[in-house]
Amino acid sequence: MCLSALVTARCTDPTAATTTTTTASLSGVTLSAASVSGGATVTGTISLSVAAPLNGVAVTLSSSAASVTVPASITVPAGSQSAAFTILTTNTSTMATITATYSGTSQTATLTVNAVTALALQGLLLSSNVANPGQSLQGTVTLTAPAPAGGVAVSLTSNSASVSVPSTVTVPLGNTSQSFEVDTTATASPVTATVTASWAGVTDRASLSIGGLALSFGGVSTVLGGTPAVLTITLAAPAPDSGATIALTSSNGVAQVPSTVVVPSGVATQTVPISTLTPAATTAVLITASYGGSSSSALLTVDAHPTITGVSCSPASPNGGADTNCTGTLSAPAPVGGWVLLFGIDQPAVATVPSSVTVGAGSATFPFKVSTAAVTASTTVAIQIYDAASGASVWRELLTIQP
Repeated sequence: MCLSALVTARCTDPTAATTTTTTASLSGVTLSAASVSGGATVTGTISLSVAAPLNGVAVTLSSSAASVTVPASITVPAGSQSAAFTILTTNTSTMATITATYSGTSQTATLTVNAVTALALQGLLLSSNVANPGQSLQGTVTLTAPAPAGGVAVSLTSNSASVSVPSTVTVPLGNTSQSFEVDTTATASPVTATVTASWAGVTDRASLSIGGLALSFGGVSTVLGGTPAVLTITLAAPAPDSGATIALTSSNGVAQVPSTVVVPSGVATQTVPISTLTPAATTAVLITASYGGSSSSALLTVDAHPTITGVSCSPASPNGGADTNCTGTLSAPAPVGGWVLLFGIDQPAVATVPSSVTVGAGSATFPFKVSTAAVTASTTVAIQIYDAASGASVWRELLTIQP
């Protein structure tokens, strides 16, 4: 107890409560989705350690990718512990790091954006490119993406009275392909007809030989320059006892074929390897086969896709259990329609990669993430990248994972 007013004025009550003020700090940034299709909108959320003070908290925002935009800043209102902001994306494949900064502290989140393939007619395929007169076949049209509501009505035509197709075939909602019937009639001599499919300015063709011979590339009519293709020759009937010697020609040296190939006795089909060179520009090559007065041709497109010139990862040697973000660089921008790449890895138990990545048209880089597992010793894995259209290997990258 204090004994005088003077002393009392200098005393404090040891039982009185004290007030401690806790300063708000940035505790995290989260995204409504970690991976989205190009053009999608994502919601980001800023979190504080405690409620914002009277004047609120202004947090600075940034994105590592020009195609992914965020506001310059976001204010967490007084009394609130979080605030949301909008992230806008474009139709470009990228991996963006969203960074929030306040009072010298930064928090990040990673957003993966996958380019969306535009809806278009991808191709036309016949179940066989050769038929006996009166035989019925099946044709199939394929789209690059699922059909929207109402379906996609693809126009069909035939340039020969001996081959009939419906005027249209509709790919139903959500599907990427639809089959239709192709009917043939009797002919006095071998006939080669062309079936054409068209939709939204894109056209594809398939040849059909009645009573003669036919050529096909197994449904793959486009190959990456420098990678092989396989030509299939089909006769209307099995080859005679002496075999059938087929003469072959190519309209352009970027696709090279042997001058002749022999279909063995009693066999109706024969495959022929075709080697290709890398053209300066995408080149259409006409391959022609001739036998017994009948000839047939098939068009092979040799694609001049850019090449991969390098892959870099950050961190370059991740610790096991951590992710590393990688970027591939092309020799030139990807062509119209983009470039689809497939990924593989030799030790999937140690590290995983995406199954595929689409390099957007006009883009010269592509991002991908490698997720790793814990290792007890330094381990090197091989990442293999393939061209999706041809299956050809286009790059091999070694990544060392540290314990």
